[in-house]
Amino acid sequence: MSQENDNESVKDDEPVEGSETDRASNKDETERDDVSESSCVMDCEGAINVKLPKLTLSKFYGETSQWITFWNSYDSAIHQNPKLSKIWTLVDRPKNSKVLGCRWVFSFKPKGNKFKARLVAKGYCQPTDTCDDVYSPVVNFSIIRFFFTLLGFYKWINIQCDVTAAYLYAPISSTIYMTQPPGFEVEGNKVCFLNKAIYGLKQSGREWYFKIHKELEVLGFVKFEYCNCVYVYDKCIILLLYVDDIIIFGKNREWAEKGVNLVKQKFDLRVLGETRKLLGVNFSKVKDVLYMDQH
Repeated sequence: MSQENDNESVKDDEPVEGSETDRASNKDETERDDVSESSCVMDCEGAINVKLPKLTLSKFYGETSQWITFWNSYDSAIHQNPKLSKIWTLVDRPKNSKVLGCRWVFSFKPKGNKFKARLVAKGYCQPTDTCDDVYSPVVNFSIIRFFFTLLGFYKWINIQCDVTAAYLYAPISSTIYMTQPPGFEVEGNKVCFLNKAIYGLKQSGREWYFKIHKELEVLGFVKFEYCNCVYVYDKCIILLLYVDDIIIFGKNREWAEKGVNLVKQKFDLRVLGETRKLLGVNFSKVKDVLYMDQH
């Protein structure tokens, strides 16, 4: 399929068509009947004009103030996170280089009544010479089932985590320019020179994999030779990685928590506790017997 033809037919007001990883990360989010945009003024150290979604669902219709939480998550994930270096550098607009657009993607997660917003680059317009390879390894689900079965038999403890703003940890080597985030423009004639693999870029998943692989090796984890994204630490911790989802198995509770604390040295983790749902599969225990289903 021709990228040039796709780029010409896509308009700014159409939904963002991100990578498979980005679409997979939103699979648990609710479907919306219709989404239109309404202008709203947010006050966070001064008025900021941002287009916020207006849902036709009766429960949320007109409650645009709920979406102000996206400013807090954006601010904390990028500006107040010491583990994240500068995501982009503002530079003058280049004359002979393509500048990618970007937009906010809003979503709602019923679990926890959580409103989310993510800044996404329009990677479907990305020049092919800026991404040589986009393949990103993940652990096969059959391997996940194997370790849950085997280690469950030996009463190992598992803890599920996910990495906050995972892609933003990964540096990129390509030269890519992007417009400033809507509603957060600092200087009108400036654009963002990307230093990190922002969501929406074709190679973001691959760059993130190499970043976390390198950091896990620094921490002392050793990758299994014959399968992707499986790591062992001191024969007492096993770590499974699927993009930004992490399952840590420990020989006992202390080892499992040690594994979590090790990874926390490099990344901000959201610790979810014992695995309940992963990749659309439900995990449950009844009298020490593990059940997996997709109901």
